[in-house]
Amino acid sequence: MQTNRKLLIFSIFLFLPIAGTILLSTYTRYHADDYCIAASAAQSAPLTFFKIWYTGWTGRFAYIPLAGFFSLGGPQWMTWLPTASLFVWMAAMYWSILPLMQKFLSSHSRISSLITAQLILLLITHTSPNYYQSMFWKDGLINYTFPLILLTWTAGFLLRVWFKKSSQNSTWILIFFLSLASGGFSEAFSVMQVTLYAFLVILVAFSPKLRSEPIFRALIAAFVGAAIALSIEYFAPGNQVRQDTMPDHPGFIRLITFTLRSTLSIIAKFFIQHPGWALLNLIPAFLFGWHITQDKQTQKMWQWRSAWQKTWLRSLVLLPAIAFLLTTAICAPVVYILNAYPDERIIYIPTFIIIIASAVSATSLGYGLRHEGLLPHLPHKNILWPSLMIGVVIAVFASLWNTASLLPYYQDYTSRWETRHDEITTMVQSGNTDMIIFGLESRYALSDIKVEPDYWVNSCMADYYGANSITGK
Repeated sequence: MQTNRKLLIFSIFLFLPIAGTILLSTYTRYHADDYCIAASAAQSAPLTFFKIWYTGWTGRFAYIPLAGFFSLGGPQWMTWLPTASLFVWMAAMYWSILPLMQKFLSSHSRISSLITAQLILLLITHTSPNYYQSMFWKDGLINYTFPLILLTWTAGFLLRVWFKKSSQNSTWILIFFLSLASGGFSEAFSVMQVTLYAFLVILVAFSPKLRSEPIFRALIAAFVGAAIALSIEYFAPGNQVRQDTMPDHPGFIRLITFTLRSTLSIIAKFFIQHPGWALLNLIPAFLFGWHITQDKQTQKMWQWRSAWQKTWLRSLVLLPAIAFLLTTAICAPVVYILNAYPDERIIYIPTFIIIIASAVSATSLGYGLRHEGLLPHLPHKNILWPSLMIGVVIAVFASLWNTASLLPYYQDYTSRWETRHDEITTMVQSGNTDMIIFGLESRYALSDIKVEPDYWVNSCMADYYGANSITGK
């Protein structure tokens, strides 16, 4: 009971930086593409709206209807959409992690799952290159966070199929539709998802034991859903229209070299630019792996000849390889389509993958070293756990300090945005449809109106407000 109380207090403490993130998200308003989507959604029937965008710009078949739907609520919906998404994602992480905790912990599995979910959210918040674009901005939120949320739910179902050794047809159907839906948000995620499930299907297929179990069929269902999603996205007529506005595709050699260079850069930057957060990811995972191994298992002699037969060592090698493969799969379509390094909002996806792969690898390392008797006498209660708690406390206060420093800027920008919004609305209602108004600074690399009358954001804003033209000053 006392341990549960301590863990609950720890969870409440960890929720403070999440609450800070939620507070900042409430100051989100429309930016750039939001005006284009909102204007089109307001002027078109749902099916017409989908056809316009699917045939005229993008194959992201899941993104299109959701972007249109959330635009109908106006800027007010932007204040709660990130918050709702965060809670749904945290619930998905908790639910997906729970079967792992129940398998390896005899008690406290529920609160431990919640704490793990909170730590992951804390890490991705502070290691993403442009968290505002990926989580707060509506278009980035739908394109890059929504598929990760669906992937997390899918992982929960797959783990339950794996551990329970049985599943109903309804579970496989649900897994199929989850992977189908999550593949319709962005090309980078869609390619990554197909790569992930293809790799897992091949991996399981080479294991006679697993090949005969329900997890094999569940993974096939996930792969088929992901493959269909990628096909729908790839063959969309709008892709060619969009590609005509972009640079030429790179040659084969440049595609390979630029993709690999981008992959290595993204992975290296995660650890080089965020060493403290990387340690916060690795150390608790390592201690968890060490904790779930009993001391009586440490009396074995290490045998190099049979080392590869050990599950923990195979996972320690395979997980980083999978993370590298998936990051490459994310970079490849970006390099092919844009002939450029992935945008910061896209790097949000491999950041999540790196966090998960690093944590599971550290868990395997902690488990394996203690299991083999190579690290049997860690000063568990006296040094390690207090040190970990100090690290978490520092991270939480650093996050809260960051929130406090950003809050005045968020408040000021939103106040100026709303002032301009009211001004434009009043001018249009009074019959003034050709206006020159003040522009706002580019917020986290999201464009605002410019002095050039024909700039695309100007045109989208004019369509959204029902004006003839809007020019910045």
